[in-house]
Amino acid sequence: MRDHKLNISNVSGKSSKKNKSKRRKGFGYQILGFGTGGGARGPFAANYLVVAGGGGGSHTHQSGAGGGAGGYRASGFGPSPLQGSALDLDIGCFCVTVGAGGNGADPNSQSTQNGSDSVFSSITSTGGGRAVDEGANGGSGGGAAHNRSTSCRGLGNTPPTTPPQGNNGGPGQNSPTGGSGGGGGATQSGSAGSGNSGGDGGDGAPNTITGSDVTYAGGGSGGGSGPQGPNGQAGDAGAGGGSRGGNGNGGSAENASNPGGNGGTPGTGGGGGGSGGTVGAPSSQAKGSPGGPGVVIVRLPGDACVSVSPGTNTVSACVGPANDKVARFTVTGVLTIA
Repeated sequence: MRDHKLNISNVSGKSSKKNKSKRRKGFGYQILGFGTGGGARGPFAANYLVVAGGGGGSHTHQSGAGGGAGGYRASGFGPSPLQGSALDLDIGCFCVTVGAGGNGADPNSQSTQNGSDSVFSSITSTGGGRAVDEGANGGSGGGAAHNRSTSCRGLGNTPPTTPPQGNNGGPGQNSPTGGSGGGGGATQSGSAGSGNSGGDGGDGAPNTITGSDVTYAGGGSGGGSGPQGPNGQAGDAGAGGGSRGGNGNGGSAENASNPGGNGGTPGTGGGGGGSGGTVGAPSSQAKGSPGGPGVVIVRLPGDACVSVSPGTNTVSACVGPANDKVARFTVTGVLTIA
């Protein structure tokens, strides 16, 4: 906020005590304390990282596809092609929405879902696309099932942003058996399954907005097929919190009761992994895993007075030589600059 001076006209051309009194009680002086040697006042340059929730992985009898990562939008501290402009924030309260990860699918009742959007000020990152037969669109797209055309996949950067917020999911391989596609990530598309093996999830983007190097928004990998020949292996999860899919025959090295892996990593927006094939194994073991919840991080100059709510969210000094303050939101809340 800026100091607003009162513009008082003296019609008679003479000053008066009444007019002087009004000037002394002006909003900028009395309420905000301008001219009293107070601290810095806005606007402040605010850098941001806004990552949406990742899409859920899918389940099929042969193999499930990987979910797309949540949309990634940042003003800096990451790869140069993906840097937007910092925001100018004045003193006030700002609502922050942190997107949840989408459900993974199971053979009983739960259907896979897209991740939810994350929002800060004018910046919206779109939830990751769920892994369904043809892959759903989103921040990054979900992978397609093995038995779909090689032209089928979920599209990333939907709706489009500049710079782009994500990439496409892995396509199908047009085969009645085999591994399914991986979900897209912030810096890389997911890949198609190959033979009995699932496709890799696309890699996410590294970012140092907190002062530490962390990678966000990796895609989940596709699951390997059941025993149509050798048991298929899951693809590799995308760097940045993506979940590895399940191996064929309903087994998984990570978690035998959840072949789609343990889900996208919370606070990264990683996509969920697809189930491994269940041919010759109980179908109840085949589950796509959920996408990881997103995160919103705002970095402000050290002379800004910053607080957050609720208490699950945090404000800390930046790691490193800068004196900046870093507000990190893992749940929906409010950022206050005073």
